[in-house]
Amino acid sequence: MQQWTYECSRPALALASDAPTDLRLDISCADPEVVGPSVWASSSADDLRIWRDITVDLQSPNQRIVIDVPKSGDPGAVEFLLKRCHTDCFDVTVNSLHLQSDGEEHQWLGPTGRYVVRVSRAADDPGPVHVRFEP
Repeated sequence: MQQWTYECSRPALALASDAPTDLRLDISCADPEVVGPSVWASSSADDLRIWRDITVDLQSPNQRIVIDVPKSGDPGAVEFLLKRCHTDCFDVTVNSLHLQSDGEEHQWLGPTGRYVVRVSRAADDPGPVHVRFEP
């Protein structure tokens, strides 16, 4: 559960304080910010993943992250990892969120601070992902 030093040091996405911020990401090799394919620690050797990291600053403890996630096994299956920066090992564990596709819309209220959101898809199933940050 170590910090992602490089990702945390990148300029953060400015989130609007009075309106939702919608991100429509293309998790495919067509996006130069997408990394991979590679095997994640939580994945099997057969599960090559591609991903994109987004650094965000949560300005309000009431800010929500809404993630539209398709069902596992469906085309477009997505995996999310949200990790808080600049904290000790215990707080990184407590303030991390790992979601795999289950067909539900997910909401998460996190404490203020800087986070890295890692959005991944199977390398053989690239495509769009929708994430919304709400004040």
